[in-house]
Amino acid sequence: MRTTMLIVLLGCSSTATRPVTGDDQVEGQPDARVADAASDATETVDAAGGVTENCAAYPFKAETLYAERVGFGRHATGGSWSLPYHVTTLADSGPGSLRSALEATQPYWIVFDVNGLIDLADDLRVTSNKTIDGRGRTITIDGEIKLDPGTKNIIFSDVAFQFPSGWPTQTGDLIGIRGHGHDDPEAYDSRDMWFHHLDLGRGGDGQLDNRGATYVTISWSHMHSHAKSFLHTNDTDQNPSRGNRTTYHHNFFDRVTRRGPQFHWGLADFFNNYQFQWYEFGAASQREAQFLSENNFYEARPGQFCLSCPDPNNPAGDSDYEVSKVGLTSSWDAPAGYIRSVGDVALEGAVLQQNAPAMVFQRSAHYPAVVDPANDALKQALKTKTGPRRTYCQ
Repeated sequence: MRTTMLIVLLGCSSTATRPVTGDDQVEGQPDARVADAASDATETVDAAGGVTENCAAYPFKAETLYAERVGFGRHATGGSWSLPYHVTTLADSGPGSLRSALEATQPYWIVFDVNGLIDLADDLRVTSNKTIDGRGRTITIDGEIKLDPGTKNIIFSDVAFQFPSGWPTQTGDLIGIRGHGHDDPEAYDSRDMWFHHLDLGRGGDGQLDNRGATYVTISWSHMHSHAKSFLHTNDTDQNPSRGNRTTYHHNFFDRVTRRGPQFHWGLADFFNNYQFQWYEFGAASQREAQFLSENNFYEARPGQFCLSCPDPNNPAGDSDYEVSKVGLTSSWDAPAGYIRSVGDVALEGAVLQQNAPAMVFQRSAHYPAVVDPANDALKQALKTKTGPRRTYCQ
């Protein structure tokens, strides 16, 4: 078991702050979710653990973000808050660009003095020890983000990713993670990653695919408009990635077609998520994966047949006519993994398959977590509070 990290509370230095005003906000990308700005703003004033934000200072505090870490990726610290990098241009490259920050060797804590769309001319390769902190901003990244083997200690928070301009011909992942896997998670060269309050929209192949990283958390994110959401599979050398350790909590899978997620090998902790009206299947556990599903909502599309319901995420407009009720499965297109379902809510006839549940790990052997009850309040929170917090501290 990993040693629990002591978090040092950081103060706001005068050289790294500026007032945050309403003038900083501009029109952003459309958001299909229900707006709940008042509740969103209240939520960020007092973060988990009772850490209070200083809304008159910018960048926002590191400790208010750190207080929200949960799960296998909880040890990620990202860049250094005392080394802020201010993105001052929406240009693809050059001084003040996001690319310049993410491809640098310095451990930057990246914040934004601009709002809008950053259209990447080509793939952006992230180096270790980086934080993208988009709290209170409206930032959309159009292009492929790559985390190559050996990338460690990454935090992406409160930004949107897409590349609709290349759809349906573009083939890469919105976020593609590569590494060298092993049975022992401590032997991985790509590790300690936290993806938090993201909006993952239309892309090429996957929204976030992991081939060889471990100790990862995906939380409070909104996935939509895409066929294949998350795939966790063999490492970059095609070896089984049995040491993969990943937590999904408080995410909204909003009409994605499949892979929410599809997990090969390793341990997948999946709690307090909302799988809403998939087209092929919700989540899958295969190839020895141990999938713990607790207090999630799995809501299938209504009815049994639909003769004119093409999949909007498929370029060919594919329609199977029979409405899929497969919410959680171990028998999709690979050898079965293990599944234990605890307290999950199946709606509209959703089918949740368990397979050898005694083979699935116990969360308490790895870390503590507060699992919310699967009630109407949780469902509403997942529909309205996932994705980037553009009204943070307002």
